[in-house]
Amino acid sequence: IDPLKLLCDRANEKGLWLLASAWNTVTGGVREPYIWEGGNSDFAFDNPHLQVGEDEDPRSAHTDRTRFNFLHEEVREERFRLFKELLDGYETDGIVLNFTELVPLCKFSEVDDLSVLLTQWISRLRDVAAAAESDQGRRKMIYAKVPSHPDACSMLGLEVEKWVASGLVDGLICQNSLMPDPMDQDFDLRWVKSVVSGTNCRILAATGTHIGRQLFRAATPPMIHAAAANAYSEGADGFEVASF
Repeated sequence: IDPLKLLCDRANEKGLWLLASAWNTVTGGVREPYIWEGGNSDFAFDNPHLQVGEDEDPRSAHTDRTRFNFLHEEVREERFRLFKELLDGYETDGIVLNFTELVPLCKFSEVDDLSVLLTQWISRLRDVAAAAESDQGRRKMIYAKVPSHPDACSMLGLEVEKWVASGLVDGLICQNSLMPDPMDQDFDLRWVKSVVSGTNCRILAATGTHIGRQLFRAATPPMIHAAAANAYSEGADGFEVASF
């Protein structure tokens, strides 16, 4: 049984959209005993020389140095093949690219170079989506999950304005936090709204459900309802309950 095909078949039967996603980041490790479901691959185990490695920038002090550097063509191609398969190998309605991670996909000093390559990489996926639309006779969307603040996007090397203006993405899923877990009801989508103004790009607001209390760790339904109401009042087109 192919789990993703099972999901696609059921979603298509019920008339639901299904946007497939995967990690944008490859993380390294050792083959034994560091194996956990979905966490690594032969590519990650066999290519430690493609990791970011030591970074002198103080912002990298508590980051995972084993994350792979997107400046390497081999890393971009490995992720490209994965997302290409999600677009043209299955009857999905598109993909979600998650850029709300704590650190850029390179050293902090290399972010300017990363920006150009990321935009080119997404442009190639846009071409794949267009071809898959023609072959499958169904729309193939590309959504990007990004921080809702421009400074965070700049720190991560995300050219969000260019992606929207060039029609590379059909929607933005915006988080205030760079992690999906925390509950956040305080949305400020002014910058994102200015980016998508005059385009067909949609905005979704995302929040987690973790509130971190000792006895009550998860947000209650009224909290989530309030977060959704705040997001819609800010002009969001949709709402996502985000998680890992």
